[in-house]
Amino acid sequence: MVRTTRRQLLAGVTMAALPSCLSSAVAGEPTTASESSPSETATPTPDSDDTSLPDTLKAVLDPVPESVDSTQASRISIATPSPEQESTSVTMWNQRADEFGLDEDSVDRIATAIYGEDRNRIMTLVGSFDANDPNAPEEIPDSAVHRDDGLFILGMASQGGAWTDGVSVAKDAIDDDLEFSEETRLALAQVADSSTVQVFPSFPPSTVSGLPDIDTEVLESVALGVDRIDPTAVQYAIVGVYTDESAYDADDFETLLKDPGSGDGSVGTVKQDGRVAIGSIEIASPSSELRERSPDLWLRVQYDAETGTAKLLHSQDEPVSTDGLALYIDGQEVTDVWNGEEFGPKEAITVEADLLSSIVLEWTDPENPEYQTVVSQELVTDRVRFEEDYARESGTLTLTYTGPKPITATDRIEIEHRSSSTQEYTYREQEADTGSLAAYHDTLSPGDKFEIDGVTLHDRVSLSATHSVERGTTTQSLSSSVYHFRAQVPGHFTLDQQEEPTLVYGGRRARDPANYRVTVAGTELSDGLEDEYDTLESGDEFPIDGEVGDEVVVEWTGAGGPATAFNAYITPPVSFELNHAPDGFELVYRSEQGYEGDPDAFKIEAYGSDSKTKFTEEYETLEDGDSVDIAFDRMSFLRVEWTVPEEPVRIDGISLRQMVEFEMDGTSLRFAGEGEWSAEAFGVTVDGESIDGFSDTITKGDSIDLDVDTGSTVEVVWENGSTEVDIFSETVHPSFEFTVEYDSEEESLTLTSETDAKLDPAEVAVSTYGSQIETNPSVWAEEYDVVEAGDSITLSVSGEPEGLAVEHESWNAYFSKGIE
Repeated sequence: MVRTTRRQLLAGVTMAALPSCLSSAVAGEPTTASESSPSETATPTPDSDDTSLPDTLKAVLDPVPESVDSTQASRISIATPSPEQESTSVTMWNQRADEFGLDEDSVDRIATAIYGEDRNRIMTLVGSFDANDPNAPEEIPDSAVHRDDGLFILGMASQGGAWTDGVSVAKDAIDDDLEFSEETRLALAQVADSSTVQVFPSFPPSTVSGLPDIDTEVLESVALGVDRIDPTAVQYAIVGVYTDESAYDADDFETLLKDPGSGDGSVGTVKQDGRVAIGSIEIASPSSELRERSPDLWLRVQYDAETGTAKLLHSQDEPVSTDGLALYIDGQEVTDVWNGEEFGPKEAITVEADLLSSIVLEWTDPENPEYQTVVSQELVTDRVRFEEDYARESGTLTLTYTGPKPITATDRIEIEHRSSSTQEYTYREQEADTGSLAAYHDTLSPGDKFEIDGVTLHDRVSLSATHSVERGTTTQSLSSSVYHFRAQVPGHFTLDQQEEPTLVYGGRRARDPANYRVTVAGTELSDGLEDEYDTLESGDEFPIDGEVGDEVVVEWTGAGGPATAFNAYITPPVSFELNHAPDGFELVYRSEQGYEGDPDAFKIEAYGSDSKTKFTEEYETLEDGDSVDIAFDRMSFLRVEWTVPEEPVRIDGISLRQMVEFEMDGTSLRFAGEGEWSAEAFGVTVDGESIDGFSDTITKGDSIDLDVDTGSTVEVVWENGSTEVDIFSETVHPSFEFTVEYDSEEESLTLTSETDAKLDPAEVAVSTYGSQIETNPSVWAEEYDVVEAGDSITLSVSGEPEGLAVEHESWNAYFSKGIE
């Protein structure tokens, strides 16, 4: 089930989601700086000669370098602390003054600069505070902090921890002229007085993808200014600085502003002065105070087909005031629901409903009646099921409705047919044809059938219950999958290349081998599968006589064919291993068969690795044992690809995290990683206090005993050069175990604790997942004061659950199990 979350803020805006909705009436006709267009939103007046910045803005940007180690700042955000900063922030990296232990009155501005694809960042605060007043985050050591009266600087690595190189360069920049270009200062100057500002010194930045189809070569810099208008709305002003006045294109600028992501809003106009253009828009965005007043409530629906009623359960932990709440079933308001009383956890109300009825819970703010929002939206999809009959030869999929009652709202079921001629297409790459079930039936009764034609092998067909609702400032959509089908090619094959290339059949059903054609390097084998087997059964093998680089293709030629059942390349008999010695990492080329490889044929990819590290720099031919040094600045997954085929083939994949794994065994901390490490590479804390950990070097199996009790938190950080990366955190606890029994007829799950400890039921939450996730945070507390081994609960579940998860909140412990 896919929902639009009502608590998602308009914060987090990037260049892939700029405010839109500029009026088409102004496209191609920007006003001059001296003109004014009537609008609900006043657009700031641009000044192409003004690069002056307020003193506080210059002060907060003074330590911010344009680049660190040749990596340019891709985005800079500046905020003026205020109670509403949260709701006007335009970047996920902005912080509030109180997060550093400072009063808002003592902080003038906060700035955050993000650098390159690694997304390391420098944060600066300026104001009237003393040097030692700000609190640095616990994970940031003093080496990544600079303090002065009225100035605080942090260097933060993208995945947490310190970025000391960034702080060092920032310190050197203090009291120098601003390093940023005239175009960056010009963009900033247009929105310098906004409470929140974001600027892209170079446009488009390297970290942004998905830009609209416009000429970005003529844009030197882009900035956004955001200000709160009232408790329900904010104003965005977007600035574009061009190479020169003639480079400005009104249509392109409007296209940039209309890039998706902002939602509905009242539009301003576009103004231009010289090479500077500004557009503005007012967008609905509730204040933090308003959001806090809105009820935190989501309804869970249980449908009773016999009575035609739906039970709506309060699924959250806290009671909510019903003042301002209104319940709608299929667009009709239900009266006398709560009669002014609170709606408590696990309480339920029962309403009349049909299958696919829409259930919408709306809240109107009693203090701002113009503000309305949807707090919960559901569709009744319980037991909406279909049986399929697929005729492969004709390509006809016949679906029979097997639900308990007729469906009258057939227009709410969307049918999507995605077509593809090959199994290699991803879901999103397939061509989609959508329609409504209403085209087949006005009313769908049990036993009714409908046919979908043209469903060829590799195609997908899905049925989803959909619903959209608009209330006040909120448009919310809901889509819940009720059926999915994929026309799979019969049979399953793999290519075993451990010794010699061997085709292995792994299908669940026996097949006629005459229905398959095998080609190697484009040539059909003269002796095929039918010459080797009368019937193909799981595990049957077929040797392939081919060379490295040959493509092996298995085609289905039976009903519905021809269609590709399997294809793979014969790859070099090589592998790669990642080793670690106390002085660093090395990637080693391995080939037990002595295969000599072309170093140009292998590509190393790892986010955070040294991109200059290639085998070609050191070798003309690769032999077993050849290696290259490789460095990482973060957790990463290293992938080696063979690039000879048109589409590269992955030869090996190695998770860096598996190299630095730790685990708890009772009260002992054990290293479960790989390689040999210096003990100084890891810092160990217990309940936030550093302890003397491992000594000398560490290899797999080494452990230390800790003086801890149940509930203590043990954490380990990897101290990798100038950065620190959190790699392990666990609360000491006994084994967290349960048994699960599923009764499909009763639609129930019985969960029994096997944990050898007494559990606080308020700490234990249970979730089931399938077509949707249902969380039961207080189900144990309803039955027990203390949960002991052997205690059990039974949950009612709708549909066919795929799995169950149990979480102990304070232990940070999880148990999960799939349900068959």
